[in-house]
Amino acid sequence: MQSQGLSVSDGPDKPALRLALAYPGEKDVRFSIPGDSFTVRVLRLDEQSDGVSFLIEGVVGSGLFKDQAIHGTYSVDSKTGILHVGDQEPGP
Repeated sequence: MQSQGLSVSDGPDKPALRLALAYPGEKDVRFSIPGDSFTVRVLRLDEQSDGVSFLIEGVVGSGLFKDQAIHGTYSVDSKTGILHVGDQEPGP
């Protein structure tokens, strides 16, 4: 399946992301895209040097892309980012 980029218009704060990483499957996070929203089970989270940007890998837990791998960038400062579904296997 070819990658599809989703433009995130709202999402979690930094504590919620860290909690989701610590408790995958129990503390999923919700991202909003124009016209829809979905949950993500976070499997990997890499904080960037600016302290507000993250590289995220996980699995979609709800919605149209349920059970598909997802990865991309997200800023807790602006609560926006681009998440890609469909072209990468999730991490451990």
